Amino acid sequence: MQRGSLFLLAEILTLWAGLQPASGQVSPDICKLPKEAGPCEMYILRFYYDLATRTCRPFVYGGCKGNENNFVSFLACLATCKIPDICRLPADPGPCKAYITRYYYDVATRTCKPFVYGGCEGNENNFGSSLICQLTCKIIGQLRE
Repeated sequence: MQRGSLFLLAEILTLWAGLQPASGQVSPDICKLPKEAGPCEMYILRFYYDLATRTCRPFVYGGCKGNENNFVSFLACLATCKIPDICRLPADPGPCKAYITRYYYDVATRTCKPFVYGGCEGNENNFGSSLICQLTCKIIGQLRE
């Protein structure tokens, strides 16, 4: 396997390693925090989401304290902070009683999961297929500016 492929594989594995806060939920507010190196003096390359430029940028982390806007890889930063707002909403079946299989994006697991939609109301995190859910919340979310 080529060196570039190994690096990409390592990035993807890091991304899917579950880099979530202990609660399992990702708050979009962490992406609004400023970069914070912390008081320690180690030299650790990390990434933070820069709200002004709407992209993930590298910074040097000191190794302790800091804040949650601190990701071990560029891809982990993108996967957390570039998710469209509708994809952060919880699954909402609505009040009606139809039994329609739909898909919602689960931020905690970074996957699209099926749920039963009642047929009315609910919210926008409601997709007709897993593919449309993934295209909207994973791929397009990471590519948007």
